[in-house]
Amino acid sequence: MLRVIPQSLKKAVSFGHITLSTIGSAATLLLSKKRGNLNRESAEAVYKPWALDNLERIGAKINVEGTPPTEPCILVGNHVSYLDIPLMWATTDAVFVSKVEVRKWPVIGTAAEALGTIFVTRSSYASRAETSKKITAGVLEQKNIICIFPEGTSGIEGTEWKRGVFKIAEKNNIKIHPFRIFYTPSRPAAFVGNDALLPHAWNLMNYAPFQVSIKFFEPVTITDANQDTQVIQNIVQQSVRECLEKEKAEASQ
Repeated sequence: MLRVIPQSLKKAVSFGHITLSTIGSAATLLLSKKRGNLNRESAEAVYKPWALDNLERIGAKINVEGTPPTEPCILVGNHVSYLDIPLMWATTDAVFVSKVEVRKWPVIGTAAEALGTIFVTRSSYASRAETSKKITAGVLEQKNIICIFPEGTSGIEGTEWKRGVFKIAEKNNIKIHPFRIFYTPSRPAAFVGNDALLPHAWNLMNYAPFQVSIKFFEPVTITDANQDTQVIQNIVQQSVRECLEKEKAEASQ
């Protein structure tokens, strides 16, 4: 007789796999760091499989629209969830600009440091100024694709974008490559307000499989940072609203 495996047991098995995978990947990265051979190549060999595997384990089905960047540029887009970083790792070769607290995150922090993540203390003017220099050097000298979330916080429909990275792009003739992320269902996947990481991830698995859509728009040359920030933000947020309308329409059927 065929037995139905309870959803809670499936979730527990997947959660256990994610935990063991995270511990194993962290150990590999830390061992490489101790041996002195932790670099971008060795970190990529760990983080890309880790990101893809665990996105799949948590129930994400990824759909990519448009063409991810292959040339040095600054990637900018909306920030929805802690899943955004593994998603970008899985779909691009981007280096991140991230808050300094990310250094303490298991796997992500160690890998991010090895990959050349630019860490910024948001409350420090000196740190922000140094970050601008590192972004410029990262693109122009190191030929990196650098990803930043101009909102600075996660949400569903988004908040006002900060213009700093667009000013950097205008001053140094760096291409901006916009993207849009959307998860269906939108609210369970979004990490906002007082959400706590582990309970949120556990509850999200109730909706597995859930859809993850990332859309890459055409790269843009920035000629007026203030105006172009608003234009690109509007394009991304309009795409988010279209996704929300589609989600609502499908739910009502």
